[in-house]
Amino acid sequence: MRVGIHITRFDAVAPEGIAVMLRDTGRVADETGIEAITLMDHYLQLEFMGAVTDPMLEGYTGLGYLAGTTTQVRLHLLVTGVTYRHPGLLAKIVSTLDVLSGGRALLGIGAAWFEREHRALGVPFPPVAERFELLEETLAIVTQMWSDDDGPFTGPHFQLAETINAPQPVQRPRPPILIGGGGERKTLKLVARYADIWNIGYGRDGDLDMLRHKLGVLAGHCAEQGRDPATIATSLMWVGAAPTTPETTEEFLAQMRAVAAVVPVRDVHVITPAGDAVAHIVIPRIDVDAYVGVHGLTDFEREVYRALAAVPYGTAVSYRDLAAAAGHPNAYRAAGSAMARNELPVILPCHRVVKNDGRLGHYGDDPAWKARLLRLEGVAVDGDRLAAAGGRRAAAAAGRAATGDRLARAAS
Repeated sequence: MRVGIHITRFDAVAPEGIAVMLRDTGRVADETGIEAITLMDHYLQLEFMGAVTDPMLEGYTGLGYLAGTTTQVRLHLLVTGVTYRHPGLLAKIVSTLDVLSGGRALLGIGAAWFEREHRALGVPFPPVAERFELLEETLAIVTQMWSDDDGPFTGPHFQLAETINAPQPVQRPRPPILIGGGGERKTLKLVARYADIWNIGYGRDGDLDMLRHKLGVLAGHCAEQGRDPATIATSLMWVGAAPTTPETTEEFLAQMRAVAAVVPVRDVHVITPAGDAVAHIVIPRIDVDAYVGVHGLTDFEREVYRALAAVPYGTAVSYRDLAAAAGHPNAYRAAGSAMARNELPVILPCHRVVKNDGRLGHYGDDPAWKARLLRLEGVAVDGDRLAAAGGRRAAAAAGRAATGDRLARAAS
């Protein structure tokens, strides 16, 4: 089972910092073996996630940016609303994403549901029965456009004189198709006919029984289509508590173990909380030795990494503390150089580093983004330095004192 990161909010940073946040999230995802980065397909923020006036990127434009800043992760929307784009254009968009990402695109699609954003921007929002007709017709069109058949397509809702699509996607015969939803009469029937992957929400009490039941229904639809249900992978959207603490992480892992014991699952997508995707993509208990093996760090650098991995999220720590925990208290300049050389705050983004003189450590390229993240973590900032009642030097000393004992224990 693989893990994907689902980004649903962009309000943790100012608009000018969103690109930096996405870029750094992609870099961390590539480094840590994350399967996919997915975005929502909405014009407005969902009302149960925030205010509709909160920032919301256009999904495929965001994925196009990630295609240019990542090299490994799969990229798709979870999921594309069928009402948002003409199906011929949608096939071109996903083809372009696949070409520019080197074959990492996937078409995730569903029947759409958020009426308010359609009304807000003047996009037609037909009744649910018609939306499912549009969905089936769209799946037929994209399938034809990703084939050798460039002839016309004529359906009740769409008429295409030529289904020319050049360049074709890098993935052949086509990018995988994922259909999201659990409707037993319509959605699962379309999954059986068109999909490579089926996605459904998971994480509530009783969901394992629900999943077994839905898979049984899907198997029935597959039998009608003459298709082996084993050719359709199962994908989950985690809807339980975000695994950002030891307790919620253990709950997430326990649920996934329970699922894996009875149902083959391809991947599970986890929503990043509070919009700060890069801060939640790596659990603090990182496998430092595995990272050392990949990047060839020195023994001293490895111990610095281990020391930082022991620091709780949001805690200020000095280079001197890290050097001491690594067994060389006077080598704080070397500790700073190690982190700068290996971009440690990117690899371990759930930690924030404070230099020995109180100035802020490396956070990325955007000063406003640095300050915004620190404020979200409850760290007061005055210019480019920590602010505290006792002055700047006191702030650095307070950060060292708060973590000194814990680092010492981690090093022992």
